[in-house]
Amino acid sequence: MILRLRTTETAAMRTPLLSRFLTIAFVLGLCLAAILGRDLRLGKDLRGGVSLVYKVEIPEEEIDPQSVLDTTIEVLKSRVNPQGIFDISIEGSGRDRIEVVMPLPGPDTRALAASWREALAELVNEGEIRESEVLASLEAGEIADIRGPEGSARALSLDVLVAADTVRKEARVAYNAVSEDASSTDRNLAAAAVADAEITFDESLAALMELGLSGERVRRILTLPNKPILERDEEGRGRRDESGNPVFGPGQRDKAFSSLQSEYPDLESGLTTVQSAYDEYESKRTGFDDPEDLKRLLRGAGVLEFHIGVSSADPQGVDVAGLRRQLEELGAGNTQSPLASWYPINDLGQWYEKPAELAALTANPEGYFSATRDLVAARQDGMYYLLLRDDAGKALTASDDDWRLVRASEGQDRLGRPSINFALDQSGALRMGQLTGANKGRNMAIVLDSEVFSAPKIQSQISGNGQITGNFGGEEIAYLRKVLGAGSLSAQLSSEPISESVLGPSIGADNLERGTEAFLFALMVVAIFMGVWYFQAGLIADLALLANGLVIFGVLMGVDATFTLPGLAGIVLTVGMAVDANVLIFERIREELALGDVVLRQAVKNGYAKALSTILDGNITNLIVCGALYLTATAEVKGFAVTLTVGILATLFSALFITRQCFLIYTDVLASKRLSMLPIAIPSLGKALHPNIDFMALRWPMRIMSTGLVAASLLLVSMRGADLLDTEFRGGVSAVMETKPEGEGRMMLQRAAVEEEIRAIASEISVVDADPSTKEGQRALILSQLGSAAVVTVGETSVDSEGNTTASQFQVKVATPAELPVDVAIDRVVVDTLVDRFSDRLDIDPPVTFTGMNDRNPGSRVMAVTRPTLGGVLGRAELRDRTTDMLGGAAVLLENLSPPLTANDIERRVDRMRSQPDFREASSRRIRVVGVEGGPEGWTSAAVLIRDEFRNYNEVDPELWQRDMADVEWNLIGQALRQPPSLSEVASFSSSIAATLKANAYVAVFFSFMGILVYIWIRFGSLRYSFGAVLALVHDVSLTLGALAVTGFLASGDGGLLGPYRIDLGVVAGLLTIIGYSLNDTIVILDRIRENRGRRRMATPKIINASINQTLSRTLLTSGTTLFSVTILFLEGGSGMRAFCFTLLAGLVVGTYSSIAIAAPLTWTQDGTRQSFASTGDSEPVSA
Repeated sequence: MILRLRTTETAAMRTPLLSRFLTIAFVLGLCLAAILGRDLRLGKDLRGGVSLVYKVEIPEEEIDPQSVLDTTIEVLKSRVNPQGIFDISIEGSGRDRIEVVMPLPGPDTRALAASWREALAELVNEGEIRESEVLASLEAGEIADIRGPEGSARALSLDVLVAADTVRKEARVAYNAVSEDASSTDRNLAAAAVADAEITFDESLAALMELGLSGERVRRILTLPNKPILERDEEGRGRRDESGNPVFGPGQRDKAFSSLQSEYPDLESGLTTVQSAYDEYESKRTGFDDPEDLKRLLRGAGVLEFHIGVSSADPQGVDVAGLRRQLEELGAGNTQSPLASWYPINDLGQWYEKPAELAALTANPEGYFSATRDLVAARQDGMYYLLLRDDAGKALTASDDDWRLVRASEGQDRLGRPSINFALDQSGALRMGQLTGANKGRNMAIVLDSEVFSAPKIQSQISGNGQITGNFGGEEIAYLRKVLGAGSLSAQLSSEPISESVLGPSIGADNLERGTEAFLFALMVVAIFMGVWYFQAGLIADLALLANGLVIFGVLMGVDATFTLPGLAGIVLTVGMAVDANVLIFERIREELALGDVVLRQAVKNGYAKALSTILDGNITNLIVCGALYLTATAEVKGFAVTLTVGILATLFSALFITRQCFLIYTDVLASKRLSMLPIAIPSLGKALHPNIDFMALRWPMRIMSTGLVAASLLLVSMRGADLLDTEFRGGVSAVMETKPEGEGRMMLQRAAVEEEIRAIASEISVVDADPSTKEGQRALILSQLGSAAVVTVGETSVDSEGNTTASQFQVKVATPAELPVDVAIDRVVVDTLVDRFSDRLDIDPPVTFTGMNDRNPGSRVMAVTRPTLGGVLGRAELRDRTTDMLGGAAVLLENLSPPLTANDIERRVDRMRSQPDFREASSRRIRVVGVEGGPEGWTSAAVLIRDEFRNYNEVDPELWQRDMADVEWNLIGQALRQPPSLSEVASFSSSIAATLKANAYVAVFFSFMGILVYIWIRFGSLRYSFGAVLALVHDVSLTLGALAVTGFLASGDGGLLGPYRIDLGVVAGLLTIIGYSLNDTIVILDRIRENRGRRRMATPKIINASINQTLSRTLLTSGTTLFSVTILFLEGGSGMRAFCFTLLAGLVVGTYSSIAIAAPLTWTQDGTRQSFASTGDSEPVSA
């Protein structure tokens, strides 16, 4: 629409308005730019995820606990997220705790993972050369299927092998044709010919096998960092283009992958497909597939080892040339030597000081490390490796007897240079003394989590205390201290999280969908109401609401803030508060227009001026509550505080600035003289909104009623006792069980039957002699709590033919026993017990038990496949399954499987575990599962056959095969089958975490009350106003808690609208919100009382009555719209925010009442009335 300015307007009038609109456009434009092309960062409760809290054992005498915590966090980050590509957050909490938060993959991400693994399997199937298949093809004379493209290296090598095989067979025929009467010379010549032919054949076969492409190598290259690398000249200086900009080349991964494609030109298409599938998967991947994978990696973090480096001048029996060849052909994890292995270098920047040295290192790493360090180095697929000793007397490893590094600190050597001092425990001191005493003058590598961080030279024997010296800079000192300090991490970090919260992606998506729908519906209804009630002004308010939302989301996305479920509730509440600001302004404008002698432009100006102080006071007090909440709450509730804070600031901007400029257009540009509203259009309605009720006469009946309600609420709270507190505040676990699919939906179970079955478990447990200090005693105490477990339905419910409530999801809450030691987590015991009892009805993979599953040494349960049948391998003649395709591999016998598993189940679990980072060296091994006892629908015993082309039992040292094949596979398969399942939602809090959260809640409420008390005292100049406001808040909190308590007596446990509700972190956020919102109501009335009393010292009953009646329309409109918004959220927002919304609903009702019945009357005293009339002659206001 084009607006034509009247000719009477001057440029001076237009310029300020234009500049203000340009400012508005600039702010909204910035917010829009922050939103476009970006995704909102969703919290764990809206997309699914896991939160783990660990305790770090920090000695009381530690003078810098924060440094220990920071070191722990840094090491854990490098362990679980080395490339920084995952959305995994690790942060400190307090003095000795860390919280790890990771999102869980949704269905789309899981589908992409399956696609890339399928593409990799197809590539490996095409590019891998299997010895058993080659031999079988040669025997059958059919090699076309394995030959590859004509002219390829594979085809040429196979032709050589076929020729060698022909010569071999002919030599055997010739040898067999030698008659018994032939001379010994002829027989020896024939035997020699056979031997030469066999050697030639073996060499040809080995050459062919080297041309195969393993899946492990492809995986390793794909996981290399791909940051562009600065190109350097011959002297090591960075190259620059003609404009002086640095020139970057391809990253490690791109270079290694390009080399791989050049090496296998016939597989270029398959390699490109795998790379594309992997990149697409990684672009959507934000963490590990399962919470247990994350916990397993955290348990294995911080493993410190010391290895003597292989000397390039004196390798002492190590076949360096052979190991170099194996590294190039087989990869670092597949070398075959009992003496030494290749270890990757963590940070290449620690091994040179000048650009020239870097140039020399990258040009010839073997020569550089040999000349400068007397170490054997190599480069393969973009990674740099050092060759280190593994044999006895040359290494101090994690597999040795228990030892640990207890301290690492900065110090000085005898020359005053910076050094690193470290100390070992008694066992470590003894072993370190043996290691260093026998290897003086050699380099000892410091290896953390299988990566080399440094390799200082041993100058003298080290026992309990050691010192690392050299020409170190500040960064190098910090680097070494971090590495050595992390060496005690495995002992410092609690083995299990003391608090755990897991929310499945499907539940997070449901929370997001329901919450968003509720928000949009509330916004739409509120916008329609404002338009209907305030006409043109309502449309201006609706524009302000849209601008408000744009600013909120723009700021949140601009700072990359995490959007949580409480944050969504905060936005819904912001809608109500934004409406409140507009209602205050519009009602003030309507009052000005009702005077009859004020033009519209002046009425608008007066309305904004008079509403300003009230709006500021109300929002500032809410900011005080947000501050208290942010400083004391958990991450999810902090999201609520941040969102509400941004919402408050956005409301002030939109209500006080944007709408003001819109009114200026309406009055100055359009020269409108009238502003109609529904109460103006219908005078009787306007009159009804300004009653003349004598609230002061009702103050004592209302006080008596309020006192009774507060007393009843406190009684109800005491009757509920600890049951009113959720697991966050009393310790315990909350788990959601979801039934398995059935037909088009899921299996439906009766809630009462589920509760009865769970509580029956406790009756099977005896706690008479339970010892809390033992594992068995702790388990008994934990299971005894199932007798009082709370079981409620989650999500949709139905009623069966017998009238029983049924559902497919059930939430089980179990409290921590009081006798249990501090920081003993109960979640694993509870979840495992529930899974064991309901495994046939839940949508999970239950853990499997089998004979010897806890044995570290597999013994005879892992056998080498050296015979053509499984019966021959296991010594059971009745098993006739052929094993020729697995010759040289391993057979893992799993006996007494419980519950029984199908072959596909075993293979799927093992394959998933094999894809995890800690088993990457075994990722390309082939497996086949053969049932031994039972049937196809479920085997009670089975054999897992594994084949690794580079770990053939017939070709490698038996000790190496046992270490790298048998032991690894036994551990891998055991973890795959034993891994605990993850329910769709689990939240666990130890007693110490619960105590901390409870204390934080008290602190948040206390600081909120104190901040409000001080602010109102300063703002209104009277402690009586502060006392009235705070007493009203105490009243509101008490009655809201009473409403929560009563649900425990009214609710049936069927997950309905009546709960039962308990006090959790969301409820605390709700209570603090009610404090702020109720206070906003109170301030509106108190501000009108202050205005009406004028210069009087105290307000009179008539002034208080008039003030309440004058603001009653605003109170009803604002409370009504906010109540409506929260009601929609309560009904449609899902169970995730229902307790929060119930708290708000109860609080809104009692908060509106207390502002009128409690706070306002307390501003009057009889003595104050006499003094007021004696000191001034001002007339008192009359209620309209």
